[in-house]
Amino acid sequence: MTDNSTSRIDYRKRPQQDRSVQRVEQILAAARRLIGLHGVQGLKMTEIAKEAGVPIGSVYQYFPERVAIVKALFDRTAEAVQDNVRQTFVAVGSLEESVELICTITDWYYRQFLENPADYQILMATESDRDLIKINVEDSRQVGALFHNSIAHLLPKDFPVDMETRSFLLSYLIGSAIRLAVTAGEPTGSRLLADWKALLRDMVFHIPSQPRR
Repeated sequence: MTDNSTSRIDYRKRPQQDRSVQRVEQILAAARRLIGLHGVQGLKMTEIAKEAGVPIGSVYQYFPERVAIVKALFDRTAEAVQDNVRQTFVAVGSLEESVELICTITDWYYRQFLENPADYQILMATESDRDLIKINVEDSRQVGALFHNSIAHLLPKDFPVDMETRSFLLSYLIGSAIRLAVTAGEPTGSRLLADWKALLRDMVFHIPSQPRR
């Protein structure tokens, strides 16, 4: 039996041959351009096909509906974020350093969305669709696990916090803070993130924040 909640957001058919892969890339690139211009709510399958220069049947051949295209695009952004986290924390040497690296990633993530409006619109879509919300939460869990695994060996045996759970929560809250900052726009966005990073230092390991200059 097919899970309807899964089937509506997954590929209907995954491309196998080079030609099929290229066609799917055309579809996704076209969708991303349109999302950058008009947002997700105005996205239509017919317009995607026209922008991609492919028959509408080709779009439906791979994607059952618009939300599946959004998920495919979100997966790529999520993969890039996870790769960045994995590489950033590969050799973290102290808990203090790990907090500073979280702040560095927060700034990187924020810049990505400021510079790529389509990615921001795709992320916002994961807050409004019932099935995409689950995907977003699971991504936060995975990013949190990457962070926790990288610092677990640095924690004292009697550390009073469940860092696995806190890392999950932290990952999700970082995404929420960045969404707020991007929505608020500059210069408010940068001020919001500066306050958020000060809170991070206290929330994660109770590391005193540095006074603002």
